[in-house]
Amino acid sequence: MVNEKDDVELAEENILYDLTVQAEWPQESEIFTRGARDRGHVSLRGRLTSVTQRSIWTFLRTLGIPIISASPCSLPQNLLKLVNSQINWHIAIASERTYIAILQDQCVEIRSKRDNFENVFGRGVVPRDPYPQWRQVTWSPDNSMVACSRSNGTVDVFDIVGTQLFTISGEAQEDMTKPLDLSRAVAGLLFTDLKLEAPWSAELLVVNCHGRLKSYLVDRDKGFQTRHHFLFNHQYPLGIRSIVYYEPAKILLVGGLGMQTEIALSRSMEEGVTAWRILSDYPYYKMVTDYEQDLKQAQQKRTLMKRLKSVNGIFNRRPHVQDGVFKLCISPDDKLVVGLHYSGKLTIWRLPSLKLYHCWGLEEQSLILSRCTGAVTVSSTKTLKNLLGTSPEWFEPSSRVTGVHHDGFLGLEVEWLFPQKRRLGDTSEEEFEDSDDEETSFVSKTTKLTKDVLYYVTDMERFQPPRKRPKIINRTYRLVCLKSTTPEELYTRKIDHEEYGEALELAKAYGLDTDRVYQRQWKKSDVSIASIQDYLSKIKKRSWVFHECIERIPYNIDAMRELLEFGLKGTDLQALLAIENGEDGGSLNDEQILNAVESEDITNEILETDEYYLDLEENAEWNYCPTDDNPADYLTRGIYAKQLYNNSLWMNGPQWILNRENWPTWTRKIEECSTMITVSDEKNRR
Repeated sequence: MVNEKDDVELAEENILYDLTVQAEWPQESEIFTRGARDRGHVSLRGRLTSVTQRSIWTFLRTLGIPIISASPCSLPQNLLKLVNSQINWHIAIASERTYIAILQDQCVEIRSKRDNFENVFGRGVVPRDPYPQWRQVTWSPDNSMVACSRSNGTVDVFDIVGTQLFTISGEAQEDMTKPLDLSRAVAGLLFTDLKLEAPWSAELLVVNCHGRLKSYLVDRDKGFQTRHHFLFNHQYPLGIRSIVYYEPAKILLVGGLGMQTEIALSRSMEEGVTAWRILSDYPYYKMVTDYEQDLKQAQQKRTLMKRLKSVNGIFNRRPHVQDGVFKLCISPDDKLVVGLHYSGKLTIWRLPSLKLYHCWGLEEQSLILSRCTGAVTVSSTKTLKNLLGTSPEWFEPSSRVTGVHHDGFLGLEVEWLFPQKRRLGDTSEEEFEDSDDEETSFVSKTTKLTKDVLYYVTDMERFQPPRKRPKIINRTYRLVCLKSTTPEELYTRKIDHEEYGEALELAKAYGLDTDRVYQRQWKKSDVSIASIQDYLSKIKKRSWVFHECIERIPYNIDAMRELLEFGLKGTDLQALLAIENGEDGGSLNDEQILNAVESEDITNEILETDEYYLDLEENAEWNYCPTDDNPADYLTRGIYAKQLYNNSLWMNGPQWILNRENWPTWTRKIEECSTMITVSDEKNRR
């Protein structure tokens, strides 16, 4: 019985969604480069010195030696590769889902929900960053400030209109000949809901990748003030990458490199996830552990050999040792936290206990997963089944997505376009060599290497290698929205976007009225035999079709004849009675109506139908215009123009027309109705 119940629960319905493009940013053409921009300004000596310095500090931190000040560290290579493969722009959504901030190359754009994020609400200027993937952006709890970090650890704070309020300087790099230490970049940038005294309005936490946390008191008018600092060096020797604030329990969830099984106190620490409680006084933060974990930690005696063993494990290049948490995200109901690892592994933990949730979560929860290939799925936390359908929604590679807001989420993607290769016969700029990587033979490689060596030794122009043609790239950033919707809303949107084929499939799948599709197609097309057969004949609402046959004016006589003939085919007695009774469900090309029109004359049907007689009451009173007072009779009987000009009845009408009480009346009896007698006589003769 349990297995049958689980099978029923696994039968989850797919999500009906709509994907729209909210905004686009075409960028200017630029030269494509594979590496960092400041790599050419760094000497080989500076690189070796920087690597050696970070390795020594990482070794000391792994041994457990207490380090008071912040120190750089060597970040895992798979983390560096994963971050550098992402797009340059970042996106953050406000807590109340009313604003979004898009951190671009040289500015931060703020857009509002009021106009569906289509127009720019504010814009602030930021300097160009050599490592834009290592930046962060976040909103304050009251949505009045947005903070943006740089790759060197500097933080710029703006208001909602883009005015720069203040700048918090990062760690200054003394030797500029060394490459930028990416461990100084900000791994976590977040505001807390700490209740503060005036004049401060919020607390801003800035956490670097090497594990240094700094707390600042901030305000739009007063600026900022340093509150305290803390180091995660001992727990995370190779630094951290993600940190989130769990508001219900007032704790920080930190993600970094996982620990070895024999050293870790819990499964979450083994995977790289820890919880830290916020204290009001020194040391300000304490790792959350239970009694069993404290007992296990007390029993552990880390001798020098065990410490060296742990160092050997950390610097080992085995994938399972180097795996750690890349990103943490708390569910909307604050019951689960999802951890995305360097290797692509996904873990879900209970909150606040940080116990591994083996059942994958609640039925109503789902995960938004954006892969480096561009595949975006909304997966069930029970089975990781894609709820968007059989295939994922394909964005551009390495896209960024936000959390859930108003039954949907926003995505930021970039499209890369390279110019086409030169065609045969294009001899312009022959001095350049194509920069595309092409397969060459061993002889050509040897010849090229020999010329390079000779040019390096002799410095002769004869051996100078040809310059490579720079690659020009065009980038276009897009803000897209994927939102769950109802069949009716999606059906209306498909019609508005003129996606008629998908609208008809949606109408057939959910039993919607297909007349809206054919009516829109009929309105947007010219009247022709093809449009009548393809669109008008498929509309079921006959009163609407009759109205179009009467009111629509074609551009040529053939289309006019076809439209009138089509309308006359449906004006039989059955169609008129159906419209009068509100039964307007059949189309004009119904076989029963066409057979009735072809087999029998409409006049005979009227004579044989008793219900179609005029409903005249006995001694009914009618208002009418007598012949002598009717000015229209002058034209039918003939009159000179001069007489018509001087005629008072023609110019002013009858005298009684202005007073309703003086209108002539006429009582018509049934036996005096010649029309009814004629109908009766015709029936008797038949």
